[in-house]
Amino acid sequence: MLSAKHSKIAQAQIELIGKWAKWTSNNILEEFEKFNIKVESVPRNIEELTALKEFMNNLPKELEKKNTEIKNCMQIYETLDQFHHKFDDEEEYDKMWRVFGSPLETVQRIEKQQMFLEKEKEKFIK
Repeated sequence: MLSAKHSKIAQAQIELIGKWAKWTSNNILEEFEKFNIKVESVPRNIEELTALKEFMNNLPKELEKKNTEIKNCMQIYETLDQFHHKFDDEEEYDKMWRVFGSPLETVQRIEKQQMFLEKEKEKFIK
């Protein structure tokens, strides 16, 4: 009877860790989505263009800060993997890798957008 209770408690803790992993990955992905939306926005005037460029120049510092959150999130998923935890939804496994790849994806979007912004700058100057 004591063993059964111990197993239930352990299983409940693993489920709680799983919920924490979902919550953490969702928050990280939401923040990166906000970054990406801002990066890909189209400026309407030179002031917005300047503000966007400044934001994009400061973004690598923000991404550096997010790396610790991503590492913590990955450790949570590793812990779940050690306990052979199975998520109900296959999408959760994809989320783990999307969280891991989010900084690179954002950097690539910045590089792509910088070329576009140079063309926009020329238009605004004319």
